Amino acid sequence: MEKKELKEEIKKTLKSYALSKDLLAKSLNLNIEDIEDALDSLVLSGEIKYLENLELYKLASKKKSKEYASIDEDLLLSLIKDEHIYHFNVLAKRLKANPKELKACLNALVKEKKIYYSAFYDIYTILKVATLDVKDKGYAFAKVDGEDIEYYIPKEDIGTAYDGDICHIFPTGYDDKLKGASVYDVIERAHKIIEEKNPDLENKEDIAKKVGIGAVIFNDLSNNRIKDEIFDWDIILNFQGETGPYVQYTYVRTKSIIEKAGYSIEDIKSGKVLNNVDAKHLLDVDSQNVLKLIYNFEDILIQVTDKNEPSILSRYLIDVAKAYSTFYNGNKVIVDDEEIKEARVFLTYAVGEVLKIGAGLLGIQMPEKM
Repeated sequence: MEKKELKEEIKKTLKSYALSKDLLAKSLNLNIEDIEDALDSLVLSGEIKYLENLELYKLASKKKSKEYASIDEDLLLSLIKDEHIYHFNVLAKRLKANPKELKACLNALVKEKKIYYSAFYDIYTILKVATLDVKDKGYAFAKVDGEDIEYYIPKEDIGTAYDGDICHIFPTGYDDKLKGASVYDVIERAHKIIEEKNPDLENKEDIAKKVGIGAVIFNDLSNNRIKDEIFDWDIILNFQGETGPYVQYTYVRTKSIIEKAGYSIEDIKSGKVLNNVDAKHLLDVDSQNVLKLIYNFEDILIQVTDKNEPSILSRYLIDVAKAYSTFYNGNKVIVDDEEIKEARVFLTYAVGEVLKIGAGLLGIQMPEKM
């Protein structure tokens, strides 16, 4: 087989799954030596990627090139003035502008104090208000320099509240239950649940803080930013639902399994142990489902960045946690066969790292025990 033809066959084989070098060679009915040069060449050209920790090759994702319109600063400022409030994504779509160029132009307007900006939700506004009350269907009432002003927030945007020059926002379906709720209330509720589930747990206060605050953050960022948010204490603090505590619980479970297997996360991370795991022991459906999600982590982060949509990452973390739960229920990790044990422990470690990094990017801290 010619090298060019071999490269195409390798890319075609990697289209559906990430594979180790030996499994890829077997799929092509070739020896490892026969494909090494082609693999190196494809990695160097960026057509495929090599996941070093997992010793897997995957097809590189392709980015479609886009044509962008030039940015007219006067038009940009006029749009924001007309609507009072604009979300970055909505502006980018409306102007069909290059996101990087648009961000630079907006930053310049903010620096000149022609508009104001909320970094957390990418909201731009001309309003400098003391109070704002979002009513049904997006209508809002604001006090600007002591004068009541009524205006309409488009449904595709989100509700907004201000404190001086700082803009705080929430979905237009903002739930009354959240009004008046303090950080202490969140922590107290989480502490009560933890006390009921594990009364002998040490450092319950610190864990309750991480779980409670993490639950609120996850609930906020797991919803698409243009949709209404449902705030319900029973839902967001549910350890078994699609929630922040569920993601945290899964992380704690991975850590516990690794320790029970006789390893430490620090030793695995440093390469002192499990540095020669054989992927052939992870060919079952449940293991493959977890692996697919893990090697998609980088692509998920690119999507989150490109679309300014943290809910993509939140949804992904739930998928990873669910997939690992299915894997764990169908595959005993601590077994007599050392090679199988090492492969499953390393997979467990990889899941824990992805959950911890992903949650950290959302601003959620992981407890060590729950």
